[in-house]
Parts: sequence; C-alpha cells; structure tokens
Amino acid sequence: MLKGTRWLLLKHPDHLVDQRDERRRLEEALEFNRTLATAYYLKEDLRQLREQRDERDAEMFLESWCRRAQESGIRRLRKVTN
Repeated sequence: MLKGTRWLLLKHPDHLVDQRDERRRLEEALEFNRTLATAYYLKEDLRQLREQRDERDAEMFLESWCRRAQESGIRRLRKVTN
C-alpha cells in the first residue's frame, strides 16, 4: 500500500498531478497509516513558518508546532523538538 508513495509525501500538495492519480494515492496512504498521516500534516504545517510576519510570530508558531510534535507521540518528531 505504501510502496511508491515516498515522493508523494515529500511533494507540495499543490504540485500533485491529477492525471497520475497522485492525490488519491496520497490520501489512501494517509488513511492506511495514522502515524504517517500525523507526521505528514505536521510537515505541511511547518511550511507556514516562512509565512510569519516577524521573528516574534515565527517563534510563537515554532513553539506551538514543537508542542504539537511532542504531543503526537512520534518518537522521531519528539527527538527533533528536544
């Protein structure tokens, strides 16, 4: 089920190709594995860091993101945020 989805997980959602059925394949993979879905959505949320207006907003956003990563229970994400 997850075979062939690595690049779909790394790709920006706006760049998924409908003709290749990439969006459906990604959604199926995320439905199949809850931990993978959590990590994927946290990765996508982290993209918003660049959109913060100033350093203070960026710091608050990153603190919130790290807290959610810790609460996810995913060992590797918890390790990154320590």
